[in-house]
Amino acid sequence: LFKPDMIQATVEKRKTETRRLAGLTEINKNPDDWVSNGWAGSWGGFAFNHKTKNETRVIKPRYRVGEVVYIKEAWRVDKGYDGRPKNGQQIPDGIAVEMKWEPEQLKTDGNQHRRLRDPGKWRSPLFLPECFARYFLKMGVPRPERLQDITIQDAIAEGISPASDSLNWVETTIARYRQLWDRINPSYPFKNNYWVMV
Repeated sequence: LFKPDMIQATVEKRKTETRRLAGLTEINKNPDDWVSNGWAGSWGGFAFNHKTKNETRVIKPRYRVGEVVYIKEAWRVDKGYDGRPKNGQQIPDGIAVEMKWEPEQLKTDGNQHRRLRDPGKWRSPLFLPECFARYFLKMGVPRPERLQDITIQDAIAEGISPASDSLNWVETTIARYRQLWDRINPSYPFKNNYWVMV
């Protein structure tokens, strides 16, 4: 799942990284209590050791290196399908699908293949079937890190435009990422410096 501006950044190849909390719930109850000891190959995940207790947790990345996934977007089909399950079951492949976000060139080049005659209700990105997906991504090598360890290069790889109008452009660019994170993840504020999987 990406917000529309991050879908656009991904399509334009400005966004090549993402930071996710998935799988780190237990660690993030007290993120300062844990250190990452890197890849625990025999267990197929990253080892986290508690700083004061003799306790180790192994966190497996959600995706494997090289795995292909698709971006889920808000979508709709013709109104005649509104009574069908929201997860897209019973909606045949190959019918016209409209996405909430359209690249600028699709809006301006006269391409009408994604416009519906009688648009139905918008459906959650969570339930976009793969057969309707437009954008596919190949997973790179994951790494765990603390949220506040993000570098300027990482912030730019997250789709943030570098600040050029500031004397302190590094801090300003990272501050833009912090604002984006807090907007998308209000229950997990940047200031708490959670562990994330990159």
